[in-house]
Amino acid sequence: MVVARVDSERVRAVASAISRAGVNGILRLEEVLDPQYDDMQRLAESVGRGPATVYALLVALSSYRLTMRGEEWWRCVSDMLGGRGTPKTVDEAVDNVIWFLSNCPGSLIGRDVKIRRVRKVGTYMRGVLEGLMSRPELVIEKPQDILSSVAASLGSKEERKTVAFSVKMAYYAARARGVMRPLAFDLPMPIDVRVACVTMTSGLVRGPRDYHELVRSPAEAQRAWRDVSLMSGVPTPHLDSLLWVVGWAPRDLDQAAAREEIRRTLSKVIPEAAEAIARELTYIPCPSGGGPRRH
Repeated sequence: MVVARVDSERVRAVASAISRAGVNGILRLEEVLDPQYDDMQRLAESVGRGPATVYALLVALSSYRLTMRGEEWWRCVSDMLGGRGTPKTVDEAVDNVIWFLSNCPGSLIGRDVKIRRVRKVGTYMRGVLEGLMSRPELVIEKPQDILSSVAASLGSKEERKTVAFSVKMAYYAARARGVMRPLAFDLPMPIDVRVACVTMTSGLVRGPRDYHELVRSPAEAQRAWRDVSLMSGVPTPHLDSLLWVVGWAPRDLDQAAAREEIRRTLSKVIPEAAEAIARELTYIPCPSGGGPRRH
């Protein structure tokens, strides 16, 4: 059995490249390049920032096994819930999310389970959701408290992907454009195939024959990104944003093309760091890439 291990030298190199952008650079990247952030801003403009924050948290908890791409899903959220008007109570907001899940084709798989999940959280977290309705900035001020409440309401671990994602999407709705306040807490990086591949192409983890092994056993990959976060000063939720925007390229393209795509994309927002990040994230080709994929 091949044992995965973190390459400390590569951690330092990747962290050094990302630190050139800094946390403010990554926050700018979210605003300019992450379509999920843009969708949450449009939703906030339609229904108000507080209700949009509650919507984002509840919908994110049901954002799994979707029958459409993530970008299409969040556009559907913004369009459909944005057209429902401003909810006056938490109960009305919960009912609107259930209406959305019942009508958006992206939630077809496991729809009943997703609706029960939203009802459960709406009941258990009523006080927290009421707080977010009136003061959405609470998710920026006390993200760990919100995270703990979501996890407790579901009887789940705080590091579960949908639990952490719900706090991040609520933060996207709560944070107005130009507000440079990061989510000041760290979570284990969710290691999906996209992140697993870029973990290997950046050389952060050695040993596995292909990135699928990191998906099955993510502990070393999570440790590597935690170390990158600590050294670069960029919290892991925001590192995940960076990888969401450019992390598809090493898996879908050959090494040279992926490097150029990342450099070109990041040059729009963080030109001071684009070349260094592109170089370090494509340090080696992605093992078992398997050809082009949609992203």
